[in-house]
Amino acid sequence: MRVPRTSVSMCRVSLLVIAIGLAVAACSSGSGSEAVSGSTLDDLLGEIEGDYVPLDVALGAYAVAIGPLPGVETPAQGEVVLRSGTGPSRWIRAHWDELTPEQRAAIEGYEGDPVEAAGAGWGPIVATAPALMAADDGVDELAMVNLIDAIESRIAAKVGRPLGIPVELRIAPDLVDGTAVARATPIGSGSSWIGVPTKCLYEVTKAGIPVSQQIDANGVASAALEATIAHELWHCYTFTVGDPSRIPFRSAWVEEGV
Repeated sequence: MRVPRTSVSMCRVSLLVIAIGLAVAACSSGSGSEAVSGSTLDDLLGEIEGDYVPLDVALGAYAVAIGPLPGVETPAQGEVVLRSGTGPSRWIRAHWDELTPEQRAAIEGYEGDPVEAAGAGWGPIVATAPALMAADDGVDELAMVNLIDAIESRIAAKVGRPLGIPVELRIAPDLVDGTAVARATPIGSGSSWIGVPTKCLYEVTKAGIPVSQQIDANGVASAALEATIAHELWHCYTFTVGDPSRIPFRSAWVEEGV
């Protein structure tokens, strides 16, 4: 799918769902411990008609975007490409108490400790150039930090307020085995996805490293990279609105801009 080359705006953030192939986040009732045998991701997401993501859809989407899960048949990709890991990670949190111990362990293995990662010193607020440039993943982290700052400012101008919490960058090439190129995670006091967010962790996966390298010598980023950052930063904004305990359950139009 082609990524539009328009400037970052509320409209553009809304269009990113289409532009970079992100799935929507609300589904019909019904649940199950496994994705439907032989189904594609399109089949699962085609059930969408309400504000509830059933367990089978959450499991299937997570398996595609992040990585395989015990007891879950990973759906065939189909036409939808899950480029953001935020939605599937959010949906799976809404069903955390319904997951098997093996599934929880697998998810924790993929994700590591987001709180620890967010405290590692990667981001616009606490990052230092020597620490950033020491990475050997080929990504210019300092340029990424500056780009995140710039896009956040452009979104703030459209929204009419600053984000209000720091955004921290983490290059995490071992984060996923799926299709997600990036993910935003709300970090509360001592926990992720729980409580009032005090920061937003922006993670770039191994699938996203080629995209994150698309900054030229003059500091100009590709449209694909700008679109990816803008989409994840919009998640950071939505994390700061309303009841934080409802973040895993929110409708698509709030979280994904559709």
